[in-house]
Amino acid sequence: MEAAKTSRDKYRKYCSSLVPTPALNAIGARFPPELLARLMQSVPPRHCQMKKDSHDLGRLALACRYWAAHFQPVIFEEINLSSSNHVYELLSLMDSPLSRIAGYIKRLRLSQKRRNASPWLHLVSLKLVPKLSLESREPIWLSFRDAAVTPGLRSIHDGLPRAHPSFSAQISRVTLDKIALNSLAGLVHLVDEMPSMQAFECYVLTWPDQVLLPRRRRIPPRLSNVYMIDCTDNSACVDILTGTRRKGRGEETTSLDFGLDREQQAIVSKILRAFMHGIHLCGITLDNVPGARYNKITGDRGNRPGAQLSFILPTITPQIEVIAIDIQRYTTDRQGSSINDWKRLNNVCEHLPPLLQKLVVGFISQEDMSIFIHQVANSKLDNLRKAGKLMYAVSRKTKSSFEWLRASPDSEELTETGLSQEDLWKV
Repeated sequence: MEAAKTSRDKYRKYCSSLVPTPALNAIGARFPPELLARLMQSVPPRHCQMKKDSHDLGRLALACRYWAAHFQPVIFEEINLSSSNHVYELLSLMDSPLSRIAGYIKRLRLSQKRRNASPWLHLVSLKLVPKLSLESREPIWLSFRDAAVTPGLRSIHDGLPRAHPSFSAQISRVTLDKIALNSLAGLVHLVDEMPSMQAFECYVLTWPDQVLLPRRRRIPPRLSNVYMIDCTDNSACVDILTGTRRKGRGEETTSLDFGLDREQQAIVSKILRAFMHGIHLCGITLDNVPGARYNKITGDRGNRPGAQLSFILPTITPQIEVIAIDIQRYTTDRQGSSINDWKRLNNVCEHLPPLLQKLVVGFISQEDMSIFIHQVANSKLDNLRKAGKLMYAVSRKTKSSFEWLRASPDSEELTETGLSQEDLWKV
């Protein structure tokens, strides 16, 4: 009898746990908004991977209805898909009469990982995207991995039953990883077929050394970030960003149409190639200087010495007005620096435009500045030096970053500028 009573009590307790408890909703609502916001910020990750994350993250939303109303938009803001099964699983969730998931999804991350998998990317365009309200800025991110792509990739439509231009028109970011290409021209063709592309990352791509590119290209109007890591020639990111800009929708010109003539474009190309040659990680970023009528082209060498080189161009009269070279992480030869970095900097200075208004060079110490003046400035930059167009700065570490101090080769005194690391060109 006692055992039977215990079993009934356990069963009654189990059943009571299945009954909705209104008090739980009230308890959830008692959390201060600031605390709930902190909880939502800590949700790992900020995108839902259909197979891995949906159950774990869903437990937060199941705590109570109040939490569900607040956590579901965060959980489903970004969705990871990597197969046709994931697409159909998501469609099934969305088709429920009580589901609001479709309204929460703002960005899709698509990853093609298996070469022999049945084609599925076209399903995103045909079945999924029409039911969503994706954000207009960065709606779809796409990545191809080595095992997923046959050699000679030239189009994102390769392997699909047919091309879907409406799909490629919504892709904003693309990542390629460990892919053997037939040519650099094939890579350029892939970029040009995606008019909404903004960022392009390439890891360990290979192609034959011979480079034959089309003379006239119309590149995506807002393509502003290209990075190459351990590819056959990382300076090819210059080629990817070279061409005529397509006009954006409803715009006469785009924000990244700098309008440089061929001669100045050639100067930018030569300087960037000299700056990036032989470096395992290179990138180029194009943007507008906030609060100023200038455009900015930045070459990035990751954590290498001479990490960044920037061109500053006025928006009214497109020409190279200022060049800033941030070599603040540079170390002297006594500390193990490679002499090739000095030679690379020499090559950069050989291609400076004749009408340059200012060249600013930033260092980590006055000692490094003295070495640069002796080995580079006095022999390569005499005209700029005599015209007073050669400026120097030394970095000083702050609590969170670096700031620039104006320096002079004729004085030990350093002058505070209040300029942050990205504002070296203003020194």
